[in-house]
Amino acid sequence: MGHPDLLQGFIHFLPLLLVVVDEEDHETVNRRIVADEAILFITRVQERLVHEPERYRNFLDIFHFYHQGELDIKEVQEQMFLVLTGHPDLLQEVIHFLPLHVQAVAQVQWDAMARDQQRP
Repeated sequence: MGHPDLLQGFIHFLPLLLVVVDEEDHETVNRRIVADEAILFITRVQERLVHEPERYRNFLDIFHFYHQGELDIKEVQEQMFLVLTGHPDLLQEVIHFLPLHVQAVAQVQWDAMARDQQRP
């Protein structure tokens, strides 16, 4: 993958419901499954943006800056929308990696932003 440090930042977005905290054995397995899903998603974004390296770097930077505390979740939502504009399937997929309490809000905001972009 080439960016294991950024994957660590991305994992902070993963929904907590996917992690079983009661049984240690299941927690490790579930964390691995979630991490694998994150890696697959990042790979899809990388493949999609292969001809736009600056845009892909911006995608990775969002997670880096969030992990460093330089972006809040609202800024992440706004920047993620801009970076993935034109790729609605990736936007839809990234919503599932946002914290649960902002997923619905992000969907509504991104839908509104998409409508605004389509206006002449």
